This record gives sequence, structure tokens and C-alpha cells, in this order.
Amino acid sequence: MPSDAELLSRLRALKQAYDEGLMTKDEYDEFRLKELNNWGENQEEKKSFWGELWNKACKFGSYALRNVIKPIVVGISMTILTLGEILITGLIEA
Repeated sequence: MPSDAELLSRLRALKQAYDEGLMTKDEYDEFRLKELNNWGENQEEKKSFWGELWNKACKFGSYALRNVIKPIVVGISMTILTLGEILITGLIEA
């Protein structure tokens, strides 16, 4: 998988070979296009790796919210409702 620097180096070498008359314009264009396409495909592979990592992080976050945080929030809500009932009952009886 060529890095950006490797891509630039290869493109410069192609340009130099073309400028020195070692290849025709059609050959230069063909090889240049191949280099760019290979580089572009590798960029997609990188994105898919990071995209997959992002998807895993989102799934874990969803799991954490559903199984860790939600029960805590429900417990706090029940406590607040119970305290509210106690206060209302106390105010009514008073």
C-alpha cells in the first residue's frame, strides 16, 4: 500500500521518464492513471478500516447506554417519584 510520499515519488519518476522521452504520452497517461487508481483503492481500504472501528465504537456506546446507564437513570427516576409521593402525601395530611 503506497503512502502519499511513495505516490508522489512514483508520479515524479513517471514524469521524469516522460520528459526524457523514455515513454510516449499515452504510456505516461496509462501508468499515471494506474498509480492514482491503486492509491485511491488503498485510501478506500483505510476508510473502511476506520469506518469499521467507528461502527464498533457506536455499538459499544449503545450497549453501555442500554445496559449500564439506563438502569441508573431508571433507579434515580423511581427514587425521585417516591420522594415526590412522600412529600405530596405529607403536604396533604398537614
